[in-house]
Amino acid sequence: DDETMLLSATSAGKHPREGFDFFPLTVDVEERSYAAGKIPGSFFRREGRPSTEAILVCRLIDRPLRPSFV
Repeated sequence: DDETMLLSATSAGKHPREGFDFFPLTVDVEERSYAAGKIPGSFFRREGRPSTEAILVCRLIDRPLRPSFV
């Protein structure tokens, strides 16, 4: 829809870094409460933990991307 925004940032070096035995890829999906029309009512007004849906969306994005970098 017209109100959805997406920020994608990627960086890579020309040569692999020494000492890594894993692929350091991180995918974060965040829906801010105020973007959904909900204002947190707690004293600190923090966003809180990601929802189960956000975690599953991160996994759906992460899993197909990983083989592209091997």
